Amino acid sequence: MKKNINLKSKEEIKRDRKEGMSLSVILGAIILFLTLASYGAVYFLDSQAKEKIKKAESRVEAIKKSMMNEEYADLYDFKKRTLNLKEVSGGSFNQYSRNLLRISDAVLADTVFKSLSINGKEGIYTCSASFVVPDRNYASSQLEAFNQSDSIKNVNVSGVQNQENLTAVSVEFDVSPEGGDSKETSN
Repeated sequence: MKKNINLKSKEEIKRDRKEGMSLSVILGAIILFLTLASYGAVYFLDSQAKEKIKKAESRVEAIKKSMMNEEYADLYDFKKRTLNLKEVSGGSFNQYSRNLLRISDAVLADTVFKSLSINGKEGIYTCSASFVVPDRNYASSQLEAFNQSDSIKNVNVSGVQNQENLTAVSVEFDVSPEGGDSKETSN
């Protein structure tokens, strides 16, 4: 039988084993610290993201509430009102009704009128209108639709103003009875 011969003393062997164990404990502690620090960072970033989402949701709610205030409640949808006019009158329109229909044919879907007045007698009728649209590009599209209409002439913009998330436009134009009649009014 062969006996293991060790050149180190028993004390040196114990000390080496302790150093090896302490190195393992230190490495384990470092890994544990890094894991906990990573978890803490992820938790912190997650809570900040949730906080930002809550703030954004509250801002959206505030904007929705401001859109429901009295000023916007007074706005009316021009196309709906002209459709109601058609239903009520049963097809017998006076000249003002025909002018409203000519104007409504040139109104885009997201245009909401705040005011509209028509003045004149047989022949040319002058209109003053204020309306709101989602943005300036849409306002430009609405004005182009007026210009493309056969019934609407001499479109003059008297004001453009940004209001919160909308663009308000004031405009004057003439409605000509010689222009193409609305499809719905032909008898």
